[in-house]
Amino acid sequence: MVDSPAQSLEVLLEDLKSDDIPKKANAMRNITIIGNALGFDRCRNELIPYLNEFLDDDEEVLIAMAEVIPKLFDCVGGRNHAYILLETLEKLCAIEDFPVCTAAISSFKQLLTSIDCNKYEILFLDQINRMNSSEWLNSKLALCTILPLIIKDLSPEGQSVVLDIFRSLVTNSNPQVRKQAAENFKFFIGKVSPRQESNLQDLLGLIGVDKEDSVRIIAVEDLLSHFTVVGVKNNSSLMPVFRMLMDDKSWRVRYLIAEKLPDFASVMANEQKSAVLVLAMSKFLQDNEPEVRTGACRKLVDFCKLITSDEILVHIIPVLSPLISDVEYVKATFANNIVKLMPLVGKNHSTQHLLPLILEILRDNSAEIKICIFSDLEGIFSVVGAENLSQIIMPSLEELAEDKQWRIKLKIAQCFPLLGKQLGVEFFEEHFLPVLLKFLFDSVYSVRNGVTLVIKDLFAIFGAKWIENNIAKEMLEKKNDDIYSRRLTLILFIKTLASSFSTDFLIGMIIPCINDMASDHVANIRLNVVKVVKEIYGTVKDAQAKDSLKITLRLLNKDEDTDVRFYAEQALRVCG
Repeated sequence: MVDSPAQSLEVLLEDLKSDDIPKKANAMRNITIIGNALGFDRCRNELIPYLNEFLDDDEEVLIAMAEVIPKLFDCVGGRNHAYILLETLEKLCAIEDFPVCTAAISSFKQLLTSIDCNKYEILFLDQINRMNSSEWLNSKLALCTILPLIIKDLSPEGQSVVLDIFRSLVTNSNPQVRKQAAENFKFFIGKVSPRQESNLQDLLGLIGVDKEDSVRIIAVEDLLSHFTVVGVKNNSSLMPVFRMLMDDKSWRVRYLIAEKLPDFASVMANEQKSAVLVLAMSKFLQDNEPEVRTGACRKLVDFCKLITSDEILVHIIPVLSPLISDVEYVKATFANNIVKLMPLVGKNHSTQHLLPLILEILRDNSAEIKICIFSDLEGIFSVVGAENLSQIIMPSLEELAEDKQWRIKLKIAQCFPLLGKQLGVEFFEEHFLPVLLKFLFDSVYSVRNGVTLVIKDLFAIFGAKWIENNIAKEMLEKKNDDIYSRRLTLILFIKTLASSFSTDFLIGMIIPCINDMASDHVANIRLNVVKVVKEIYGTVKDAQAKDSLKITLRLLNKDEDTDVRFYAEQALRVCG
């Protein structure tokens, strides 16, 4: 039997009086049913005041109330009467439970999009004054979020009142309020009338001198947002705030400024960059705190792309030298970026000023520092040329190839394609081929696998014939090696590169090797043979070679190992 509307309302009202919290919260979520039944006047005069009786209720009920209030918009009469709902939300914003306050703020935002703030300006100003005068912390925190939402539609006088209230929040004795105000400052930008712009900039200055560095850090983001919105022609009044933050006593603030310098450079005029930002980068590269120097090094290249080469030569390059003897993480960051500076200053200046620094880095005792230079070899090649560079890097490269850390060896191996392309096949054979072959049988799988992938790239540089004669033939000799890992490396080498070999080499050398390794005494080798056959079978065109691979699969289908048999049977189905 379906309940009548009257019965449904009666049940809902009973649930609102229930001691069962989930039942009461669910009834609160459906309060619009009561609102629709009462009509506009009774909803405004009876239901909304009735909701205030629940303000001391459980958190779950209060959150449900905060979330349902915007849904009462039509119940109270729509746009012309919706402001009455804000009074209840104001009280919910004062609740100590933060989830309740958060839900109330969210509903505030939702309702403000449908209310004419200019029409009800006096009511709004009264409300925000009450919230500002409240003794409850959450009321002030909520106000920090609400004020930017209403200011755009207010009169210049109303905007002045709002900014005065916001000023009291920015200077509040509670750092939590000041931080919340700082986080919401950026939402005022572009919304105030021109006559209030100076007032807004004063507020930014107050945030920038806050005694808490956590607030001043937010001021950096606020300042960048302000620069972005006002544009190059109107930002001169913001420069004092930038200079103040640039010289902040907290390294965290200076670090963030250093990290954001390219962003500031992109929204400043050229004369501002020359007069302030270039000197700021130079200052940060020499900062007392290594974290600030690291941040400056990290953004050095991005910043230098936005200034002239003359400015780099005059203000940046002279302060770089101390960085090569800095603490490890500063040196590493600098080493990762120095090569990228070369195209920005040209070949002659790179050779004169940057190359000596690179050579000094390559003489560093730390392999991790040296390897940073090899991460951008192409950049060095493009400036100083292959012949000069080979003499520069060879001592360090040979030393790094002997390093005990597998990541260092892998990084060196990944340089081989570029080195081969730039230095030629004869130089590569003499200096790098022995290292490559050694890496192929390294004790760490990641090195062996990485070198195999490097060899795949070398096919495009030296051609299949060179790979076959200088690498593959030597690899094939390991098929009967006593060391298991070498035989496994060989079969995985074949699996990765089989499709790159010439047809003659594949049929004459690779396939016979695969067939021979099918009788290996280690099951895992035989299992990988099955996988290789399955992978290359479709690429083989020679009928006799295909038959030999099928014979190998049939033999492995009778293998003593169950896994080998299982995969061999699957491969036979694929190969037909």
